[in-house]
Amino acid sequence: MRDRIGPRLVAGDRVLEIGPSRFSADYIIGGGLFGPARCVAVDVRRRRHHRRLGAVGRFVASSAATLPFADAAFDVILCNNTLPYVPEDRRALAEIARCLKRDGLAMIDTHRSPGPTRSADAHRREHPELGEDWFAENGDAWVYGQDFLDRVRGAGLEPVEIELFPGAPDHFFTENGLKPRVRALFASHHPAGLRRFFGVSPPLSRYGSRCDRPPP
Repeated sequence: MRDRIGPRLVAGDRVLEIGPSRFSADYIIGGGLFGPARCVAVDVRRRRHHRRLGAVGRFVASSAATLPFADAAFDVILCNNTLPYVPEDRRALAEIARCLKRDGLAMIDTHRSPGPTRSADAHRREHPELGEDWFAENGDAWVYGQDFLDRVRGAGLEPVEIELFPGAPDHFFTENGLKPRVRALFASHHPAGLRRFFGVSPPLSRYGSRCDRPPP
């Protein structure tokens, strides 16, 4: 975010996080992570710690399936590990597509299990050994499978997975709480969105990592 996305945003650009997590309070709203861009956070779970996001014009309590924003309003939309908690997830993806600019970028990373997408209730029945803590951590509406990318395409966005830190030493992942060889899922309306933030084969970190799949 700091190395690749923030520097490509200018005054007048807008960033939206749908969730939101503590990331919003600590980095987006308070930390100036995206430079001069205006940042808005949508709280779909109404967590207690989200009260920290109460700056006027920057915090909205809303359903992810009915975002209260104009078409093509945002340059960057973050919706990481949120859709598994949204029953109307297809509508939420459609709203992300609607609110994203043509050359904008959405980061919609989420856990994906082997096999097809199933409801959390179906997953409970299939895996009675899993406790409620598992669903609180991974999603209480959906357990996504490898067909999640088809859901994204159905909303009118083209997904692409990017390995963020190829070549980074093992201790980098341990120190930052990351899984080794972490890949993130991005999506855009048009290749211009990926080119705007990543270029064709850009460095993504201080380790000189590169997008391992060039934009179509």
